[in-house]
Amino acid sequence: EIPGQEERPFLEMEYVEGRNLREQIREARLETRRSVKIAVGIAEALEEAVASFRSTGDLTAAASAMGRLAGVYSALGDPRQWALDAEALALVEPLGRSPALVVTLVNLAAVDALQGRPADAIVLADRALSLASELGLARPAGALGFRGFARANLGDPGGLEDFREAIELATEAGQGREVGLTAVVGERGLGKTTALT
Repeated sequence: EIPGQEERPFLEMEYVEGRNLREQIREARLETRRSVKIAVGIAEALEEAVASFRSTGDLTAAASAMGRLAGVYSALGDPRQWALDAEALALVEPLGRSPALVVTLVNLAAVDALQGRPADAIVLADRALSLASELGLARPAGALGFRGFARANLGDPGGLEDFREAIELATEAGQGREVGLTAVVGERGLGKTTALT
C-alpha cells in the first residue's frame, strides 16, 4: 500500500514465474500456423476423396465428403464452403430420399442461416426434419439448431425452443458441446456441422 492513496483504485498482481505474454503470443502464432497447415492438408485429402468418389459414381459418398470439406473450408475462412453444400445437394437430391439428403439439407440450412437468409434456412431445416421423420431417423439436432438460429434472427422467440431441443438431442447423442457452441456462437460448429445431424 502507498500512503495517501487509500481511496484510489489499484490493481494488485502476483508475480508468477514462467513465459511472458509476448512469448506466449509467439507460441500461439506457431500453433495457429501449424493448425492451418494441418487443416489445409485435410482439405486437400478431402478434395481428392470427392474427385475419387465422383469418378467411381459414388455420389452419396462424394456429397458426404463435400460436407466435411465445407466444414474444413469454414474453419479456414474459405468462401468456397458455401458453394460446396449446394453442389452436394445437386448430387444427392436426384438419388431420392436418404440420410445423405437429410445431412445435406441441414448443411444448406446452416449456409442460409449464416448468410442472412433466415426464411430459406427455415424451409431447408423443415425439409430435413420432415425427411428424417419419414425415413424413421432421429430428429437432426443441427436442423433444429439452425432453424432456431434463423427463427431468432427473425425475432421469433420460438427459435429458443428449437435451440433447447437441439441441445437436448445432441447431448443424448454425446454431441451437446458442439451444438451448444453452434447455438451460442452461431457458426458452423467449428467445422462439425455434419456431426450435428
